[in-house]
Amino acid sequence: GCPETVATVPETAGIHAGVRDITLLLERITEDAKLALGENLMTLLMYGSFPRGEARPSSDVNLMIVVTDASSVQMQNLLAHTQAWTKEGAAAPVVIAALDFLDSQDTLALEFLDIAASRKVLAGHDLFAAYTPDWNLVRLALEQEARRKAIILMKRWLATAGNGRDARRI
Repeated sequence: GCPETVATVPETAGIHAGVRDITLLLERITEDAKLALGENLMTLLMYGSFPRGEARPSSDVNLMIVVTDASSVQMQNLLAHTQAWTKEGAAAPVVIAALDFLDSQDTLALEFLDIAASRKVLAGHDLFAAYTPDWNLVRLALEQEARRKAIILMKRWLATAGNGRDARRI
């Protein structure tokens, strides 16, 4: 089918001044992925700040690729292209085998929630069209993130050795 955009806000809304036009980059990524993976490519999508309309000049282009076969031979074909993509501002893509897609919800709960909310399908099927988050997994991921940040904050506070001025900075 044709690429589909799913977004909670218009794609151009909220994009900050100076954000580059990524149209040609997305066309190249799509062509490269189709060439490298062929029938192995189930889904290529962009998620994150660009489809949400929140991109800044420093924003990466976040990509997810779902493949039927994630063997090293198949991935070698893709690897030839990903370095060029990252040089042009794309983050290294998240690559998931189709069989592992639903099982990845536990480790990628927040990413899946973000993708479900706003994405641009560049090739293949929209695997998130009928996606329903496991809210328990999302809650666990948020708790882990909060604990990690609390530890970082405590380390920074301890590093100030009680200096009030330094503590206010953190």
